[in-house]
Amino acid sequence: MYKTLYVLVMTTIAALGLGSFLYGFYIMWRPLAFIIGGVVFVVIALTMNQLYDPSKNKRR
Repeated sequence: MYKTLYVLVMTTIAALGLGSFLYGFYIMWRPLAFIIGGVVFVVIALTMNQLYDPSKNKRR
């Protein structure tokens, strides 16, 4: 009986810990999504700027 109760309590505590960790990660993700998204857009813009060479488009 005690072993079953112990397993039930430990499983419940582990589930609550995992749930609170995932919820904290979800709360932290919202501002990080804007930061990471902004960095990705800046990198895309810089890459496109490096690829664009106006001297190639001139017709002689």
